[in-house]
Amino acid sequence: SYLKFDPNDPATINIWDSPELDRGQMPSEAQITAVVNDTLLLAKPDPHLLRRAEDLLRLIVTEVYRNALAARRSGYYMEPTLGHLIDLLRTPPINDQQIIECANELRLALEGFRHNPWVDATTAPRFRLTSNAQLEVFELDSVELLPQRLQEALATRVAHRCIVSAQTAATVGPKPQTLVIFDECGHILPKFPAISATIERLARTGRKENVTTLLASQAYEDFTGTPARPNPAGAALAATSGFKLIGRQIGDWSRLAEDARLSEIARAAVERIPSGSGPRQWLFVVGSGDDQWAEVLSVTLGPIQLWTFATNPVEREARRLVHEALGGLISNFEQLLWLAANFPNGISAEQLPLLVAKISRIQLELAAQFQNSSTEAPASYQGN
Repeated sequence: SYLKFDPNDPATINIWDSPELDRGQMPSEAQITAVVNDTLLLAKPDPHLLRRAEDLLRLIVTEVYRNALAARRSGYYMEPTLGHLIDLLRTPPINDQQIIECANELRLALEGFRHNPWVDATTAPRFRLTSNAQLEVFELDSVELLPQRLQEALATRVAHRCIVSAQTAATVGPKPQTLVIFDECGHILPKFPAISATIERLARTGRKENVTTLLASQAYEDFTGTPARPNPAGAALAATSGFKLIGRQIGDWSRLAEDARLSEIARAAVERIPSGSGPRQWLFVVGSGDDQWAEVLSVTLGPIQLWTFATNPVEREARRLVHEALGGLISNFEQLLWLAANFPNGISAEQLPLLVAKISRIQLELAAQFQNSSTEAPASYQGN
């Protein structure tokens, strides 16, 4: 299923959702921590109050869950939300002046989100976990029109949902192999910095649940940050990853080589990865240090697939030239067949003049065939 947030139709993932609560059990400490972090993200307390606010919220979140569990056991279904927490902040569990002041500050900050459909609502039906889902795709670009705090909260809730989904799948029978992919990390991590800690938790704890986390981006700095704006969580993810796929590198990639502790042979292999058309290659690195294993992987499309899905600018230009010259003579599929037969490994800029010459010859040959035959055009043409 393809899932996205629609600014014109507010619907959310409730961070309070808990499979343990649905089974009549108290949620885990990890779940409570997720709710506390989500609340802190919205409240943004002063740094000097952060530790006290975190401890206070942990007590209150636990109390909300206890109330929900008691209500369900008595036959009343209660799904906790942010509003329940705000209500309990009116009467903090500890009668201490500093705690009361902290509770008042948190309540003041959170009141602005009460009844907000993005963060103070039950999970929308389209976002509810299903046991038979084989593939879920979340798109985060749709939240960019919302205020920054809501953007970060929703992005973090998606990452947490990935954790809950993997854990839910692993509760019955053998643990299935689950792959969680975060694409375009160069966009996700800087824009939603709070998501880094959630992804790091998934990468660190997912292995025992048979969950593999894959992070993809164009540059290593997308994970580690820059000297001016470092990203410690992203750097930890990159340093502790179980395996790495390293494509062609442009510019200085010495930090990546050092952090991955690549051997000289492995570094040379990355430098030899070709650019342009032809097979796509990566260095596959497993482990680190003396136990590290590295191998070059090459992925090659078949000739027809290569020309069908061509994204290389030179190959797209070649396909355009063929279509303009032969589009009225042979079908689109026959054009692909011809390109596949004559340039099975793709084409480079230097080969474009050769392509133009071949096209000219084919036009003459096809024109001659039409003149010598009263029947329709040939069904297929793959000549040179």
